[in-house]
Amino acid sequence: MRARANPFRSERIDNLSYQFETGSLEQLIAVIEERNFRGAIVGPKGTGKTTLFKDLFNELQKRRFSVALLRFQDDGSRANLMRFREATQSLHSKHILLLDSAGLLTWWDWRHVKAESQKLRGLIITCHRPGRMPTLHTCRSTPQQLIGFAESLAGEEACSEKKLEQLFQRNRGNFRECFRELYDQFSDDLILGATKNETPC
Repeated sequence: MRARANPFRSERIDNLSYQFETGSLEQLIAVIEERNFRGAIVGPKGTGKTTLFKDLFNELQKRRFSVALLRFQDDGSRANLMRFREATQSLHSKHILLLDSAGLLTWWDWRHVKAESQKLRGLIITCHRPGRMPTLHTCRSTPQQLIGFAESLAGEEACSEKKLEQLFQRNRGNFRECFRELYDQFSDDLILGATKNETPC
């Protein structure tokens, strides 16, 4: 029950939508179409690349595109190359593949992925740094975004802006790490039974 009461539990974090500093998802899709559905979403860890991919996947599905989503794991480049080959066996020339964490591939394995993906209608990847494909969008995190997320999840009075800004700086803009800390802080608050006048963060 206590975990279910935590506003920063994983299922709520997973339901967040990506927040653009400028532009919109619709504008990004227009750019993607202009680039023939090939390019990269880049940005440091925890700045929303996976969240943006989820939103992009859902929107492309709504628009009746054939789209597939594959996320690589941090267990070796060759294992990820095999995942790619297994996933693409069932894809056809009209499919757009969203490939999350392409930076986990070695440069040699990446060359294989890039060559083999030519049979697909499109390939869009995420990477921490630019270079593997032309950049479509760069993800950046700001304290204001973190404040907005925290308010939407826990309410405007649950967290002070000053503490959230400090949390953002402490985690170097990594939203994933910020949310972990917020989850722990709210868990402690639930256990201790803090008064309504206290703010866990």
